[in-house]
Amino acid sequence: MPDQSDAPQSVAASAEQLPPAIRELHRAVLRGFRDSGRVHRDDLCPTAAALGVDLDDALHQLGSADLVHSAPAGQIEVAYPFSRQPTGHTVHLTGHPPVAAMCAIDALGIPLMTGTDGVIDSADPDTGTPIRIHRHSDEWTWQPATAVVVIAQTDCCGTLADTLCGSITFHTDQQHAHWHLDKHPEIARPHHRPGRRDLPGRLRLPRLACQLTDRPTPAPTHVRGPTH
Repeated sequence: MPDQSDAPQSVAASAEQLPPAIRELHRAVLRGFRDSGRVHRDDLCPTAAALGVDLDDALHQLGSADLVHSAPAGQIEVAYPFSRQPTGHTVHLTGHPPVAAMCAIDALGIPLMTGTDGVIDSADPDTGTPIRIHRHSDEWTWQPATAVVVIAQTDCCGTLADTLCGSITFHTDQQHAHWHLDKHPEIARPHHRPGRRDLPGRLRLPRLACQLTDRPTPAPTHVRGPTH
């Protein structure tokens, strides 16, 4: 992927800055991942033609905005919050094939962005203990109930995939989250928190990426998880 040191750090803000036709092509990429679990540039040709945009130029714009990244052979590798490659965070949306999420927060965001119930399967990266989150309407159930999310980032420059996604992980409890952070000094606190002493239990989620249509999806009232 190209260096994105000057790219905005908000996926939603980047999407909102796109021209309308490119924004709609971006939504088509996201819908493709939701419906098929993967997308190839050739799948986007009919949409690009209908929108009157040059597909190569559109994909270049999406890559420059750090929204969509393609492999030389044409496969879409990254379209936040989705990944073509397995990441250890798998989202099973009701009525759709399993999809890989770029990070723990993206996994939580996919059911919200798509307006679909589902199950998230992940694991503590240090112990391998399975972590499962169920979403039904606005209700969330965490297994184990002590599970938390570490939201951190590295100090290096580049795309969100390079600097942020690998540092946002599920952990079985706060003790294991502290241990993980102590074991990885290269992981820095994000400016927006939480850090070691403020790991989220009831996590209020932002809108990730963009809505798949122009009609907004209602925000959740809460995510059921461990309390501080």
